[in-house]
Amino acid sequence: MKKSIHERFPAVALSLSLLPIKHPYEIFRDKRGHFNAKRKKRGKVQYLYGEDSQEEIENWFKTLQLEKVEIVYIYGLALGFYFEPLKAWIEKEPRHRIVFIEDDLAVIDAFIKADLSPCFDNPKVHLHFISEASKWKESLEILVSSFPSDLLIFTPLKAYSSQKKVEAMRLCLQRRASLMDVLFTEVMYAPFLFKNLHPHFKKIPESFFANRWRGRFENIPAIICGAGPSLSKEIETLKQVGDRALLFAGGSALTALTFQQVMPHIGIAIDPSSTEYDRLKESTAFEIPLIFAPRLFPKVEGLFNGPWGYLHSDTGGKIEYGLVRKLQLKETPIGPDLGCEALSVMTLSVALACAMGCNPIIFVGVDLAFTDNQSYALGVVEDVSSCLDTLKKEPKAIDQLVKLKDRKGKPIYTLVKWIMESETISRYAKVHPETQFINSTEGGIGFSDIEYRPLAEVIESDCTLFYNLQGLLHAESEENRWTHCRVEEIEAWFNEVKQSLERMHALIEEMLINTSEGRQALLELDFQEELAFDCFFQGITSIEQYKTMIKSYLETLSK
Repeated sequence: MKKSIHERFPAVALSLSLLPIKHPYEIFRDKRGHFNAKRKKRGKVQYLYGEDSQEEIENWFKTLQLEKVEIVYIYGLALGFYFEPLKAWIEKEPRHRIVFIEDDLAVIDAFIKADLSPCFDNPKVHLHFISEASKWKESLEILVSSFPSDLLIFTPLKAYSSQKKVEAMRLCLQRRASLMDVLFTEVMYAPFLFKNLHPHFKKIPESFFANRWRGRFENIPAIICGAGPSLSKEIETLKQVGDRALLFAGGSALTALTFQQVMPHIGIAIDPSSTEYDRLKESTAFEIPLIFAPRLFPKVEGLFNGPWGYLHSDTGGKIEYGLVRKLQLKETPIGPDLGCEALSVMTLSVALACAMGCNPIIFVGVDLAFTDNQSYALGVVEDVSSCLDTLKKEPKAIDQLVKLKDRKGKPIYTLVKWIMESETISRYAKVHPETQFINSTEGGIGFSDIEYRPLAEVIESDCTLFYNLQGLLHAESEENRWTHCRVEEIEAWFNEVKQSLERMHALIEEMLINTSEGRQALLELDFQEELAFDCFFQGITSIEQYKTMIKSYLETLSK
Protein backbone atom coordinates (compact mmCIF):
# COMPACT_ATOMS: atom_id res chain seq x y z
CA MET A 1 0.00 0.00 0.00
CA LYS A 2 2.83 2.40 0.79
CA LYS A 3 4.28 1.80 -2.65
CA SER A 4 0.89 2.43 -4.25
CA ILE A 5 0.54 5.82 -2.53
CA HIS A 6 4.03 6.89 -3.51
CA GLU A 7 3.68 5.76 -7.12
CA ARG A 8 0.23 7.19 -7.75
CA PHE A 9 0.52 10.47 -5.85
CA PRO A 10 4.09 11.76 -6.08
CA ALA A 11 3.16 15.18 -4.66
CA VAL A 12 1.81 13.49 -1.53
CA ALA A 13 4.90 11.31 -1.34
CA LEU A 14 7.10 14.40 -1.54
CA SER A 15 5.21 16.03 1.33
CA LEU A 16 5.60 12.86 3.41
CA SER A 17 9.34 12.84 2.83
CA LEU A 18 9.93 16.53 3.51
CA LEU A 19 7.47 17.50 6.21
CA PRO A 20 7.50 16.26 9.81
CA ILE A 21 4.51 14.27 11.04
CA LYS A 22 3.11 16.23 13.94
CA HIS A 23 0.92 14.36 16.39
CA PRO A 24 1.07 10.92 14.70
CA TYR A 25 -1.81 8.45 15.04
CA GLU A 26 -1.65 5.09 16.78
CA ILE A 27 -3.51 2.18 15.16
CA PHE A 28 -5.59 -0.01 17.49
CA ARG A 29 -8.58 -2.36 17.56
CA ASP A 30 -11.73 -1.22 19.33
CA LYS A 31 -13.91 -3.38 21.61
CA ARG A 32 -15.68 -4.85 18.58
CA GLY A 33 -12.39 -5.81 16.93
CA HIS A 34 -12.56 -3.07 14.29
CA PHE A 35 -9.47 -1.09 13.39
CA ASN A 36 -9.30 2.57 14.39
CA ALA A 37 -6.63 5.20 15.05
CA LYS A 38 -6.17 7.74 17.82
CA ARG A 39 -3.80 10.45 18.93
CA LYS A 40 -3.48 13.04 21.66
CA LYS A 41 -3.48 16.64 20.49
CA ARG A 42 -3.81 19.75 22.63
CA GLY A 43 -4.69 17.58 25.62
CA LYS A 44 -7.56 15.80 23.85
CA VAL A 45 -7.74 12.32 22.38
CA GLN A 46 -8.83 12.33 18.73
CA TYR A 47 -10.22 9.28 16.93
CA LEU A 48 -10.57 8.76 13.16
CA TYR A 49 -13.75 6.71 13.64
CA GLY A 50 -16.45 6.52 16.30
CA GLU A 51 -17.08 3.72 18.72
CA ASP A 52 -18.37 1.42 15.98
CA SER A 53 -16.72 2.20 12.64
CA GLN A 54 -18.79 -0.32 10.69
CA GLU A 55 -22.09 1.14 11.89
CA GLU A 56 -20.76 4.64 11.20
CA ILE A 57 -19.91 3.75 7.62
CA GLU A 58 -23.22 1.98 7.01
CA ASN A 59 -25.22 4.96 8.32
CA TRP A 60 -23.10 7.36 6.25
CA PHE A 61 -23.65 5.36 3.07
CA LYS A 62 -27.42 5.40 3.58
CA THR A 63 -27.39 9.21 3.42
CA LEU A 64 -25.83 9.32 -0.06
CA GLN A 65 -28.05 10.06 -3.07
CA LEU A 66 -25.88 8.51 -5.78
CA GLU A 67 -28.29 8.51 -8.72
CA LYS A 68 -26.69 10.36 -11.68
CA VAL A 69 -23.69 11.34 -9.52
CA GLU A 70 -20.29 11.02 -11.22
CA ILE A 71 -17.86 12.11 -8.49
CA VAL A 72 -17.95 11.49 -4.75
CA TYR A 73 -15.63 13.84 -2.85
CA ILE A 74 -14.88 12.51 0.65
CA TYR A 75 -13.28 14.96 3.05
CA GLY A 76 -11.05 12.85 5.26
CA LEU A 77 -9.12 9.71 4.38
CA ALA A 78 -8.85 7.99 7.79
CA LEU A 79 -7.93 4.35 7.13
CA GLY A 80 -9.79 4.26 3.81
CA PHE A 81 -12.83 2.32 5.04
CA TYR A 82 -15.37 4.75 3.55
CA PHE A 83 -14.39 3.27 0.18
CA GLU A 84 -15.85 -0.16 0.98
CA PRO A 85 -19.60 0.49 0.38
CA LEU A 86 -18.78 2.41 -2.82
CA LYS A 87 -17.02 -0.48 -4.57
CA ALA A 88 -20.05 -1.51 -6.63
CA TRP A 89 -20.95 2.09 -7.46
CA ILE A 90 -17.52 3.05 -8.77
CA GLU A 91 -17.51 0.14 -11.23
CA LYS A 92 -21.03 0.83 -12.43
CA GLU A 93 -20.11 3.64 -14.87
CA PRO A 94 -16.80 4.60 -16.54
CA ARG A 95 -17.12 8.23 -15.37
CA HIS A 96 -17.55 7.36 -11.69
CA ARG A 97 -14.73 8.62 -9.47
CA ILE A 98 -13.98 8.84 -5.75
CA VAL A 99 -11.71 11.63 -4.53
CA PHE A 100 -10.44 11.60 -0.95
CA ILE A 101 -9.49 15.08 0.27
CA GLU A 102 -7.08 15.22 3.18
CA ASP A 103 -5.32 18.16 4.84
CA ASP A 104 -3.61 16.33 7.71
CA LEU A 105 -0.38 14.54 6.79
CA ALA A 106 -0.59 12.49 9.99
CA VAL A 107 -3.77 10.85 8.68
CA ILE A 108 -2.10 9.84 5.42
CA ASP A 109 0.82 8.50 7.43
CA ALA A 110 -1.61 6.42 9.54
CA PHE A 111 -3.34 5.11 6.40
CA ILE A 112 -0.01 3.95 4.96
CA LYS A 113 1.17 2.33 8.20
CA ALA A 114 -2.13 0.52 8.74
CA ASP A 115 -2.18 -0.78 5.14
CA LEU A 116 -5.77 -2.02 5.58
CA SER A 117 -7.66 -0.65 2.57
CA PRO A 118 -6.90 -1.38 -1.09
CA CYS A 119 -8.83 1.72 -2.23
CA PHE A 120 -5.94 3.25 -4.18
CA ASP A 121 -5.34 0.04 -6.08
CA ASN A 122 -8.39 1.17 -8.05
CA PRO A 123 -7.30 3.81 -10.64
CA LYS A 124 -10.65 5.56 -10.29
CA VAL A 125 -9.97 6.40 -6.64
CA HIS A 126 -7.83 9.48 -6.04
CA LEU A 127 -6.16 11.31 -3.16
CA HIS A 128 -5.88 15.09 -3.01
CA PHE A 129 -3.69 16.55 -0.26
CA ILE A 130 -4.22 20.18 0.79
CA SER A 131 -0.71 21.07 1.86
CA GLU A 132 -1.42 24.66 2.98
CA ALA A 133 -4.47 25.05 5.18
CA SER A 134 -4.89 28.75 4.34
CA LYS A 135 -5.02 28.01 0.59
CA TRP A 136 -7.70 25.35 0.57
CA LYS A 137 -9.88 27.30 -1.88
CA GLU A 138 -7.12 27.48 -4.47
CA SER A 139 -6.43 23.80 -3.89
CA LEU A 140 -10.06 22.86 -4.54
CA GLU A 141 -10.10 24.93 -7.73
CA ILE A 142 -7.21 22.84 -9.05
CA LEU A 143 -9.12 19.72 -8.03
CA VAL A 144 -12.22 20.74 -10.01
CA SER A 145 -10.07 21.32 -13.09
CA SER A 146 -8.72 17.79 -12.74
CA PHE A 147 -12.21 16.28 -12.44
CA PRO A 148 -14.50 18.45 -14.62
CA SER A 149 -17.96 17.27 -13.64
CA ASP A 150 -20.74 19.09 -11.83
CA LEU A 151 -22.61 15.88 -10.94
CA LEU A 152 -21.08 15.52 -7.52
CA ILE A 153 -21.44 14.84 -3.83
CA PHE A 154 -19.20 16.32 -1.15
CA THR A 155 -19.34 14.40 2.12
CA PRO A 156 -17.06 14.47 5.18
CA LEU A 157 -15.94 11.72 7.50
CA LYS A 158 -18.02 11.81 10.66
CA ALA A 159 -14.89 12.84 12.58
CA TYR A 160 -14.48 15.81 10.21
CA SER A 161 -18.12 16.86 9.98
CA SER A 162 -17.95 19.32 12.88
CA GLN A 163 -15.19 21.42 11.31
CA LYS A 164 -16.34 24.95 10.53
CA LYS A 165 -14.98 24.93 7.00
CA VAL A 166 -16.87 21.80 5.85
CA GLU A 167 -19.86 23.71 4.45
CA ALA A 168 -17.55 26.32 2.91
CA MET A 169 -15.57 23.55 1.20
CA ARG A 170 -18.76 21.96 -0.12
CA LEU A 171 -20.01 25.27 -1.50
CA CYS A 172 -16.62 26.07 -3.04
CA LEU A 173 -16.58 22.76 -4.92
CA GLN A 174 -20.18 23.22 -6.04
CA ARG A 175 -19.58 26.74 -7.34
CA ARG A 176 -16.32 25.95 -9.10
CA ALA A 177 -17.73 22.77 -10.63
CA SER A 178 -20.79 24.72 -11.84
CA LEU A 179 -18.64 27.31 -13.56
CA MET A 180 -16.48 24.61 -15.12
CA ASP A 181 -19.61 22.93 -16.46
CA VAL A 182 -20.95 26.20 -17.88
CA LEU A 183 -17.65 26.79 -19.67
CA PHE A 184 -17.57 23.23 -20.99
CA THR A 185 -21.18 23.43 -22.15
CA GLU A 186 -20.60 26.73 -23.95
CA VAL A 187 -17.70 25.19 -25.86
CA MET A 188 -19.04 21.71 -26.60
CA TYR A 189 -22.62 22.72 -27.35
CA ALA A 190 -21.87 25.93 -29.21
CA PRO A 191 -23.56 24.63 -32.41
CA PHE A 192 -26.86 24.35 -30.51
CA LEU A 193 -26.44 27.90 -29.18
CA PHE A 194 -25.72 29.11 -32.71
CA LYS A 195 -29.15 27.88 -33.76
CA ASN A 196 -30.51 30.57 -31.42
CA LEU A 197 -27.97 33.23 -32.37
CA HIS A 198 -28.49 32.89 -36.12
CA PRO A 199 -32.12 34.12 -36.35
CA HIS A 200 -31.65 36.77 -33.67
CA PHE A 201 -28.63 38.26 -35.44
CA LYS A 202 -30.93 38.81 -38.42
CA LYS A 203 -33.35 40.63 -36.12
CA ILE A 204 -30.75 43.21 -35.07
CA PRO A 205 -31.39 45.69 -37.97
CA GLU A 206 -35.06 46.02 -36.98
CA SER A 207 -34.20 46.51 -33.30
CA PHE A 208 -32.78 49.39 -31.31
CA PHE A 209 -29.32 49.19 -29.74
CA ALA A 210 -29.85 48.99 -25.96
CA ASN A 211 -26.17 49.69 -25.25
CA ARG A 212 -26.77 53.26 -26.44
CA TRP A 213 -29.11 53.79 -23.51
CA ARG A 214 -25.99 54.18 -21.42
CA GLY A 215 -26.41 57.25 -19.18
CA ARG A 216 -29.73 58.24 -20.77
CA PHE A 217 -31.87 57.59 -17.66
CA GLU A 218 -29.68 59.34 -15.14
CA ASN A 219 -30.98 59.37 -11.54
CA ILE A 220 -34.31 57.80 -12.45
CA PRO A 221 -35.08 55.12 -9.82
CA ALA A 222 -35.13 51.54 -11.06
CA ILE A 223 -37.08 48.72 -9.42
CA ILE A 224 -35.70 45.37 -10.50
CA CYS A 225 -38.30 42.68 -9.95
CA GLY A 226 -37.52 39.03 -9.39
CA ALA A 227 -40.07 36.24 -9.41
CA GLY A 228 -39.42 35.15 -5.81
CA PRO A 229 -42.22 34.43 -3.33
CA SER A 230 -41.87 37.86 -1.67
CA LEU A 231 -42.98 39.59 -4.89
CA SER A 232 -46.61 38.70 -4.17
CA LYS A 233 -46.50 40.73 -0.94
CA GLU A 234 -45.49 43.91 -2.77
CA ILE A 235 -47.99 43.85 -5.64
CA GLU A 236 -50.29 46.55 -4.22
CA THR A 237 -47.32 48.84 -3.55
CA LEU A 238 -45.96 48.25 -7.07
CA LYS A 239 -49.33 49.23 -8.51
CA GLN A 240 -48.90 52.63 -6.86
CA VAL A 241 -45.44 53.30 -8.32
CA GLY A 242 -46.68 54.51 -11.70
CA ASP A 243 -44.11 56.71 -13.43
CA ARG A 244 -41.97 57.35 -10.37
CA ALA A 245 -39.56 54.49 -11.16
CA LEU A 246 -38.65 52.24 -14.06
CA LEU A 247 -39.91 48.71 -13.49
CA PHE A 248 -37.54 46.03 -14.85
CA ALA A 249 -38.67 42.41 -15.17
CA GLY A 250 -36.80 39.50 -16.68
CA GLY A 251 -37.92 35.97 -17.46
CA SER A 252 -40.41 34.59 -14.93
CA ALA A 253 -40.89 38.01 -13.30
CA LEU A 254 -42.66 39.22 -16.47
CA THR A 255 -45.25 36.50 -16.02
CA ALA A 256 -45.53 36.99 -12.26
CA LEU A 257 -46.13 40.75 -12.55
CA THR A 258 -48.65 40.67 -15.38
CA PHE A 259 -50.54 37.84 -13.67
CA GLN A 260 -51.14 40.35 -10.85
CA GLN A 261 -52.00 43.18 -13.31
CA VAL A 262 -48.71 45.03 -12.89
CA MET A 263 -47.15 46.12 -16.17
CA PRO A 264 -43.36 46.57 -16.14
CA HIS A 265 -41.73 49.27 -18.26
CA ILE A 266 -38.87 47.11 -19.55
CA GLY A 267 -38.66 43.37 -20.14
CA ILE A 268 -35.44 41.38 -20.45
CA ALA A 269 -35.06 37.87 -21.88
CA ILE A 270 -31.85 35.89 -22.45
CA ASP A 271 -32.48 32.20 -21.62
CA PRO A 272 -31.55 29.93 -24.56
CA SER A 273 -33.72 27.00 -23.46
CA SER A 274 -37.31 26.21 -24.36
CA THR A 275 -38.33 26.76 -20.71
CA GLU A 276 -38.05 30.51 -21.37
CA TYR A 277 -40.88 30.21 -23.86
CA ASP A 278 -42.93 28.16 -21.40
CA ARG A 279 -42.52 30.91 -18.77
CA LEU A 280 -43.12 33.90 -21.02
CA LYS A 281 -46.10 32.60 -22.98
CA GLU A 282 -48.25 33.28 -19.90
CA SER A 283 -47.16 36.93 -19.77
CA THR A 284 -49.41 39.68 -21.10
CA ALA A 285 -46.63 42.27 -21.49
CA PHE A 286 -47.01 42.27 -25.27
CA GLU A 287 -46.18 45.89 -26.05
CA ILE A 288 -43.33 46.86 -23.70
CA PRO A 289 -39.74 47.21 -24.93
CA LEU A 290 -38.02 43.82 -24.72
CA ILE A 291 -34.26 43.79 -24.25
CA PHE A 292 -32.85 40.58 -25.67
CA ALA A 293 -29.53 38.82 -25.97
CA PRO A 294 -29.07 36.82 -29.20
CA ARG A 295 -28.83 33.53 -27.28
CA LEU A 296 -32.57 33.81 -26.47
CA PHE A 297 -34.78 30.87 -27.47
CA PRO A 298 -36.09 31.98 -30.93
CA LYS A 299 -39.72 30.99 -30.41
CA VAL A 300 -40.05 33.77 -27.81
CA GLU A 301 -40.11 36.27 -30.69
CA GLY A 302 -43.76 35.48 -31.37
CA LEU A 303 -44.81 36.54 -27.86
CA PHE A 304 -43.93 40.27 -28.03
CA ASN A 305 -45.11 43.02 -30.37
CA GLY A 306 -43.29 45.97 -28.77
CA PRO A 307 -39.87 47.32 -29.75
CA TRP A 308 -36.98 44.88 -29.44
CA GLY A 309 -33.65 46.07 -28.09
CA TYR A 310 -30.45 44.20 -28.86
CA LEU A 311 -28.10 44.16 -25.86
CA HIS A 312 -24.46 43.47 -26.60
CA SER A 313 -23.25 41.66 -23.49
CA ASP A 314 -20.87 38.75 -23.11
CA THR A 315 -23.58 36.09 -23.45
CA GLY A 316 -23.12 35.32 -27.15
CA GLY A 317 -19.48 34.30 -26.89
CA LYS A 318 -16.91 34.58 -29.66
CA ILE A 319 -19.61 34.28 -32.32
CA GLU A 320 -21.30 37.49 -31.21
CA TYR A 321 -17.96 39.29 -30.95
CA GLY A 322 -17.23 38.28 -34.55
CA LEU A 323 -20.41 40.02 -35.72
CA VAL A 324 -19.72 43.04 -33.51
CA ARG A 325 -16.32 43.45 -35.19
CA LYS A 326 -17.93 43.14 -38.61
CA LEU A 327 -20.49 45.85 -37.77
CA GLN A 328 -17.72 48.01 -36.25
CA LEU A 329 -19.68 48.66 -33.07
CA LYS A 330 -17.77 50.96 -30.74
CA GLU A 331 -20.01 50.64 -27.69
CA THR A 332 -18.53 48.50 -24.93
CA PRO A 333 -20.57 45.46 -23.87
CA ILE A 334 -22.77 45.64 -20.79
CA GLY A 335 -22.35 42.83 -18.30
CA PRO A 336 -18.77 41.47 -18.39
CA ASP A 337 -17.80 43.42 -15.25
CA LEU A 338 -20.37 41.40 -13.29
CA GLY A 339 -17.86 38.56 -13.05
CA CYS A 340 -17.83 34.88 -13.97
CA GLU A 341 -20.66 33.89 -11.60
CA ALA A 342 -23.19 36.19 -13.28
CA LEU A 343 -25.33 33.56 -14.97
CA SER A 344 -28.84 35.00 -14.80
CA VAL A 345 -31.18 37.57 -16.30
CA MET A 346 -31.31 39.23 -12.87
CA THR A 347 -27.60 40.05 -12.80
CA LEU A 348 -27.74 41.35 -16.38
CA SER A 349 -30.73 43.54 -15.43
CA VAL A 350 -28.62 45.09 -12.66
CA ALA A 351 -25.77 45.87 -15.06
CA LEU A 352 -28.18 47.38 -17.60
CA ALA A 353 -29.96 49.58 -15.03
CA CYS A 354 -26.62 50.77 -13.68
CA ALA A 355 -25.31 51.51 -17.19
CA MET A 356 -28.48 53.46 -17.97
CA GLY A 357 -27.68 55.73 -15.01
CA CYS A 358 -30.62 54.63 -12.85
CA ASN A 359 -30.31 55.58 -9.20
CA PRO A 360 -31.30 54.17 -6.76
CA ILE A 361 -31.60 50.54 -7.86
CA ILE A 362 -34.20 48.71 -5.77
CA PHE A 363 -34.68 44.93 -5.56
CA VAL A 364 -38.17 43.49 -5.11
CA GLY A 365 -39.04 39.79 -5.18
CA VAL A 366 -35.36 38.83 -5.34
CA ASP A 367 -35.57 36.18 -2.61
CA LEU A 368 -32.94 33.86 -4.08
CA ALA A 369 -34.30 31.27 -1.66
CA PHE A 370 -37.34 29.15 -0.83
CA THR A 371 -39.18 31.70 1.28
CA ASP A 372 -42.04 29.86 3.05
CA ASN A 373 -40.80 26.78 1.11
CA GLN A 374 -41.93 28.34 -2.17
CA SER A 375 -39.66 28.93 -5.15
CA TYR A 376 -41.72 31.48 -7.13
CA ALA A 377 -44.38 34.13 -6.79
CA LEU A 378 -47.97 33.55 -7.85
CA GLY A 379 -48.54 33.18 -11.57
CA VAL A 380 -45.22 31.57 -12.48
CA VAL A 381 -45.41 28.21 -14.20
CA GLU A 382 -43.29 25.96 -11.99
CA ASP A 383 -41.35 23.03 -13.39
CA VAL A 384 -41.51 19.95 -11.17
CA SER A 385 -37.70 19.92 -11.12
CA SER A 386 -37.69 23.26 -9.30
CA CYS A 387 -39.70 21.97 -6.32
CA LEU A 388 -37.98 21.74 -2.96
CA ASP A 389 -38.55 18.01 -2.45
CA THR A 390 -37.21 17.17 -5.91
CA LEU A 391 -34.11 19.32 -5.45
CA LYS A 392 -33.10 17.41 -2.32
CA LYS A 393 -31.96 14.63 -4.69
CA GLU A 394 -30.40 16.91 -7.31
CA PRO A 395 -26.90 15.78 -8.38
CA LYS A 396 -26.13 18.85 -10.50
CA ALA A 397 -23.98 21.17 -8.40
CA ILE A 398 -25.55 24.46 -9.46
CA ASP A 399 -29.04 23.27 -8.43
CA GLN A 400 -28.09 21.62 -5.14
CA LEU A 401 -29.79 22.76 -1.96
CA VAL A 402 -27.90 24.72 0.70
CA LYS A 403 -29.30 25.55 4.13
CA LEU A 404 -28.48 29.10 5.26
CA LYS A 405 -30.04 31.79 7.41
CA ASP A 406 -32.42 34.24 5.80
CA ARG A 407 -32.29 38.00 6.10
CA LYS A 408 -33.93 37.74 9.54
CA GLY A 409 -31.60 35.01 10.82
CA LYS A 410 -34.02 32.12 10.38
CA PRO A 411 -33.09 28.83 8.63
CA ILE A 412 -33.94 28.74 4.93
CA TYR A 413 -33.13 26.65 1.88
CA THR A 414 -31.46 28.20 -1.11
CA LEU A 415 -29.59 26.90 -4.16
CA VAL A 416 -25.94 27.12 -5.15
CA LYS A 417 -26.84 29.25 -8.19
CA TRP A 418 -28.80 31.70 -6.01
CA ILE A 419 -25.86 32.11 -3.63
CA MET A 420 -23.67 32.87 -6.65
CA GLU A 421 -26.25 35.41 -7.82
CA SER A 422 -26.50 37.11 -4.42
CA GLU A 423 -22.74 37.44 -4.09
CA THR A 424 -22.39 38.67 -7.68
CA ILE A 425 -24.84 41.50 -7.02
CA SER A 426 -23.19 42.29 -3.67
CA ARG A 427 -19.75 42.57 -5.31
CA TYR A 428 -21.16 44.65 -8.16
CA ALA A 429 -22.75 47.10 -5.73
CA LYS A 430 -19.42 47.56 -3.92
CA VAL A 431 -17.60 48.57 -7.11
CA HIS A 432 -20.37 51.04 -8.02
CA PRO A 433 -20.51 53.30 -4.94
CA GLU A 434 -21.92 56.11 -7.09
CA THR A 435 -25.19 54.16 -7.25
CA GLN A 436 -27.38 53.43 -4.23
CA PHE A 437 -28.60 49.84 -4.02
CA ILE A 438 -31.58 49.00 -1.80
CA ASN A 439 -33.03 45.58 -0.99
CA SER A 440 -36.81 45.76 -0.60
CA THR A 441 -37.34 42.00 -0.74
CA GLU A 442 -38.93 41.01 2.56
CA GLY A 443 -37.81 37.36 2.52
CA GLY A 444 -34.87 35.44 1.14
CA ILE A 445 -31.15 35.57 1.82
CA GLY A 446 -30.59 39.22 0.92
CA PHE A 447 -27.22 40.71 -0.05
CA SER A 448 -24.13 41.54 1.94
CA ASP A 449 -23.70 45.28 2.55
CA ILE A 450 -26.97 46.19 0.76
CA GLU A 451 -29.44 47.55 3.28
CA TYR A 452 -33.01 46.34 3.57
CA ARG A 453 -35.81 48.90 3.56
CA PRO A 454 -39.53 48.23 3.05
CA LEU A 455 -40.67 49.06 -0.47
CA ALA A 456 -43.43 51.45 0.62
CA GLU A 457 -40.88 53.45 2.62
CA VAL A 458 -38.43 53.56 -0.30
CA ILE A 459 -41.13 54.73 -2.72
CA GLU A 460 -42.12 57.48 -0.30
CA SER A 461 -38.58 58.75 0.31
CA ASP A 462 -36.60 57.96 -2.85
CA CYS A 463 -39.16 57.95 -5.68
CA THR A 464 -40.69 61.39 -5.32
CA LEU A 465 -40.53 62.67 -8.90
CA PHE A 466 -42.82 61.73 -11.79
CA TYR A 467 -41.42 61.05 -15.27
CA ASN A 468 -42.94 60.50 -18.68
CA LEU A 469 -41.36 57.06 -18.78
CA GLN A 470 -43.31 55.66 -21.72
CA GLY A 471 -42.47 58.74 -23.76
CA LEU A 472 -38.82 58.57 -22.76
CA LEU A 473 -38.56 54.86 -23.57
CA HIS A 474 -40.24 55.40 -26.94
CA ALA A 475 -37.92 58.30 -27.80
CA GLU A 476 -34.78 56.39 -26.79
CA SER A 477 -35.89 53.29 -28.67
CA GLU A 478 -36.55 55.25 -31.86
CA GLU A 479 -33.44 57.40 -31.61
CA ASN A 480 -31.18 54.38 -31.21
CA ARG A 481 -32.61 52.21 -33.96
CA TRP A 482 -30.11 50.67 -36.34
CA THR A 483 -29.69 53.02 -39.27
CA HIS A 484 -26.27 51.92 -40.51
CA CYS A 485 -26.87 48.16 -40.46
CA ARG A 486 -29.01 46.25 -42.94
CA VAL A 487 -30.03 42.60 -43.04
CA GLU A 488 -27.97 42.28 -46.22
CA GLU A 489 -24.80 43.15 -44.31
CA ILE A 490 -25.45 40.46 -41.72
CA GLU A 491 -26.31 37.96 -44.44
CA ALA A 492 -23.02 38.85 -46.15
CA TRP A 493 -21.13 38.16 -42.90
CA PHE A 494 -22.89 34.83 -42.50
CA ASN A 495 -21.93 33.99 -46.08
CA GLU A 496 -18.27 34.77 -45.31
CA VAL A 497 -18.49 32.53 -42.26
CA LYS A 498 -20.12 29.76 -44.30
CA GLN A 499 -17.39 29.89 -46.94
CA SER A 500 -14.77 29.82 -44.20
CA LEU A 501 -16.41 26.76 -42.62
CA GLU A 502 -16.48 25.01 -46.00
CA ARG A 503 -12.76 25.63 -46.42
CA MET A 504 -12.15 24.34 -42.89
CA HIS A 505 -14.13 21.22 -43.72
CA ALA A 506 -11.90 20.59 -46.72
CA LEU A 507 -8.80 21.13 -44.59
CA ILE A 508 -10.08 18.64 -42.00
CA GLU A 509 -10.69 16.04 -44.68
CA GLU A 510 -7.10 16.43 -45.90
CA MET A 511 -5.75 16.26 -42.33
CA LEU A 512 -7.46 12.90 -41.86
CA ILE A 513 -5.77 11.30 -44.88
CA ASN A 514 -2.43 13.14 -44.98
CA THR A 515 0.31 11.55 -42.89
CA SER A 516 3.16 13.96 -43.67
CA GLU A 517 4.10 15.90 -40.51
CA GLY A 518 5.17 18.93 -42.51
CA ARG A 519 1.93 19.02 -44.50
CA GLN A 520 -0.11 18.48 -41.33
CA ALA A 521 1.55 21.51 -39.71
CA LEU A 522 0.70 23.70 -42.74
CA LEU A 523 -2.88 22.47 -42.80
CA GLU A 524 -3.31 23.22 -39.09
CA LEU A 525 -1.90 26.72 -39.59
CA ASP A 526 -4.30 27.39 -42.48
CA PHE A 527 -7.16 26.00 -40.36
CA GLN A 528 -6.43 28.31 -37.43
CA GLU A 529 -6.15 31.39 -39.66
CA GLU A 530 -9.70 30.99 -40.98
CA LEU A 531 -12.33 33.58 -40.02
CA ALA A 532 -14.61 30.95 -38.51
CA PHE A 533 -11.90 29.47 -36.27
CA ASP A 534 -11.79 32.37 -33.82
CA CYS A 535 -15.60 32.59 -33.77
CA PHE A 536 -16.48 28.94 -33.27
CA PHE A 537 -13.64 26.72 -32.16
CA GLN A 538 -11.86 28.10 -29.11
CA GLY A 539 -11.15 25.26 -26.67
CA ILE A 540 -11.62 22.44 -29.22
CA THR A 541 -8.66 20.16 -29.98
CA SER A 542 -10.13 16.97 -31.47
CA ILE A 543 -10.31 16.67 -35.27
CA GLU A 544 -13.48 14.59 -34.96
CA GLN A 545 -15.08 17.31 -32.82
CA TYR A 546 -14.08 19.91 -35.41
CA LYS A 547 -15.68 17.82 -38.15
CA THR A 548 -18.93 17.27 -36.25
CA MET A 549 -19.27 20.92 -35.23
CA ILE A 550 -18.48 22.25 -38.73
CA LYS A 551 -21.22 20.04 -40.14
CA SER A 552 -23.71 21.36 -37.57
CA TYR A 553 -22.81 25.01 -38.24
CA LEU A 554 -23.13 24.54 -42.00
CA GLU A 555 -26.54 22.91 -41.58
CA THR A 556 -27.75 25.92 -39.56
CA LEU A 557 -26.38 28.42 -42.10
CA SER A 558 -27.98 26.56 -45.00
CA LYS A 559 -31.51 26.92 -43.59
